[in-house]
Amino acid sequence: YKNKIIHKYPHCWRHKTKVFLRITPQWFINLDKKNLREKLIKNIKETNWIPKWGKTHMENMIKKRPNWCISRQRIWGVPITLFVNKKTLKIHPYTNKIIDKIIKIIKKKGIQIWWDLNKKKILGINSDDYFKVKDILDVWFDSGTTHYSIIKKKKNIIIKYQIYI
Repeated sequence: YKNKIIHKYPHCWRHKTKVFLRITPQWFINLDKKNLREKLIKNIKETNWIPKWGKTHMENMIKKRPNWCISRQRIWGVPITLFVNKKTLKIHPYTNKIIDKIIKIIKKKGIQIWWDLNKKKILGINSDDYFKVKDILDVWFDSGTTHYSIIKKKKNIIIKYQIYI
């Protein structure tokens, strides 16, 4: 049986070439775990919004939002510094301690060290049981947290804010 079908196919807006879709593993923030969605809505309600319509817009967006995909497959960006077990696909049980170690190394040697880092130096004996995540954070994730780094550096400045864009 043969038949012609005409359908729309996604194209790159910049290059005008076909976009090939493929399913790949991603990292998500579950907005319903640990009442995150409710906490976000509570904070939205407690914030003084300018313009006022921003409050309703943001609240509706959070209420309807699916889980947030925070991973991207790029060659540059803020790395998702995780090690995942090859068999179970679970993150390393000592992830918090490992991240603390990685932070110290990155502060000394710069962000590129994550890509160059030998996992044996971090994980030790059972490092072969794990793979290093090569994904980066969504740029809006790190963009939305930049104010924390500014405030930390400018300790003598007192700024009252709840959100900045």
